[in-house]
Amino acid sequence: MTKFITIFSLFAGAASMGGLYVTLKGPQDFWIMIFLFGISLAVSIYVLFVPNTKFEQNVASKIRKYRYPGISFGEQEVGIQKGDFSILQNGPAVVEFEVPFAEVPSFEIINFKGNGDPQPVVECLTPHQAVIRRNRSGSYVRSEYRWVARGLTLIPK
Repeated sequence: MTKFITIFSLFAGAASMGGLYVTLKGPQDFWIMIFLFGISLAVSIYVLFVPNTKFEQNVASKIRKYRYPGISFGEQEVGIQKGDFSILQNGPAVVEFEVPFAEVPSFEIINFKGNGDPQPVVECLTPHQAVIRRNRSGSYVRSEYRWVARGLTLIPK
C-alpha cells in the first residue's frame, strides 16, 4: 500500500508541475511534460523494485503520523486522547481508549459542566481503559465529565 501511495504521489506531483507550466506558458512545449513524466516513471520504477527507499520511508512516516496523531518521540508517539463520560448514581464509568497506550497513561478528569459534586476518582487505570467511580458522598444525579489521557501510544509492528 505504501508503494502505491508513493508512486501515486510522484505522478500527482508531476501532473501538478506540468499543469502549472501549461497554464503559464501554454501547450506549445510538450517536451517539458514528457520530461516530467519520464522522471516520475524512472523514480517510480526505482521505488517499485528497490525495497525501503527514502521516498517510501517518507510516505510511511506521514501515514503513521496521521493515523496516530501525536508528538513524535523517537519510534513511539506521545498520544493525546479525550472524550466525555457520565456517572449515574454511584455506578462506575468505564472509558476505553481508542488506541491503546504502551504503558499506563497520565489521566485527567475535567468537570466541564461545573456541577457541585466531588471529583470522581479513578479506581483502575490500565493502558487500555480507565474505571472511574464517584465518591460516595456525591449526589445521585447524573454528572457529566470530560477526560484526557496522555502517554506513549502502542504502535503495532
